[in-house]
Order: sequence, then structure tokens, then C-alpha cells
Amino acid sequence: MTLTEAMVATLVWGLTAVGVLQIWVASGQALADAQTRQQALERIDADLLRAGAQLLRLRSGPSTVSSDCQTVAAALAERLEAQPLMALPGLNRTLRLEGEELWLEYSFREGSSQVERRRLLSPEAAGLCAEIGRAHV
Repeated sequence: MTLTEAMVATLVWGLTAVGVLQIWVASGQALADAQTRQQALERIDADLLRAGAQLLRLRSGPSTVSSDCQTVAAALAERLEAQPLMALPGLNRTLRLEGEELWLEYSFREGSSQVERRRLLSPEAAGLCAEIGRAHV
């Protein structure tokens, strides 16, 4: 083998090694992103379960049924505001009260991981509002 052949073989080997390292680093980053995304999804699910529990507590508390769904939705929003979201950088929760409905909106952005979820909590659907004066179709 001549010196030129040896140098070309070394160059090819070196480029191959660099390519393999780049693939290894990229797969490691993808794994880390997937784990972070999974953590965010688990924390969102845990928060949604706690929100459902708050709704059930309202149902089992004093004066369980109200004729004003807006009042019940506002009380639920206050309880959820007092309940902090489990800390994870990039994870945010927004409570949006729209009339008689409460929307829980979650967003998570970090690196290439993005998650958005919305959940509607309706006191009327949970049976916390009286049907007085309501027209149901």
C-alpha cells in the first residue's frame, strides 16, 4: 500500500467515524427530547386528574347544585388557580373562563418538543347547575 492509498483510507475511515458520531449524537438528542416530552405529558395528565378531582369536590361540597353555572365555573377556576402546576421548564397552563365553561389550556415548548392540549370543564355536564330556566334541545 502506498502512502497515498494509506492517506485516502485514513480519510475515508475518519469521515465515516465523524458520520457515525453525528448520528449517535442526534439519536441521543432525540431520546432526550422524547423523555422531556413524556414528562410534560405526564404532568399535564396529572394536572387534569387533579382538576377532575376538584370538580368532584365541588359536587360533594355544601350547596352542590347552583342555578348559576357561571358562579360554579368561577369557583372551580379559583380552586385550580390556587393549585400550582408541577414545575417543568417550558410547561404552561392557562385557565380561560368563557361564560359557564372553563377551558384548561396547556402548552409545552422546549427544543424540538412541542405539546398543546385543551380540556373543557363544564359544571353543567358534571351536574353542578340546576336546570331551572334552561332549554335543552
